[in-house]
Amino acid sequence: MLYRGGDRARLAQMKETARRAQVPLLAVNDVHFHHPDRRTLADVLTCIREKTTIDRAGRLLAANASASSSRLRKWHASSVTRRRRSRKRCA
Repeated sequence: MLYRGGDRARLAQMKETARRAQVPLLAVNDVHFHHPDRRTLADVLTCIREKTTIDRAGRLLAANASASSSRLRKWHASSVTRRRRSRKRCA
């Protein structure tokens, strides 16, 4: 879940939508590339889009998703657990 402020309200809305639809809430991250080898390409594309260089891009580049995951674990641990189970089934 991308941190944009208002995340708790957005998560509450998603939880309510999932409850009404009678489906479990599944946590996902803001995916920018499918394999770590593609990070360099994602960073270059970000620099092109933002009209900057790799050296100046700083926080614009794909960040480590651990902060996003830790917020999800804190606010809705069961959706993170379901994500892990789903990932194992797809592997």
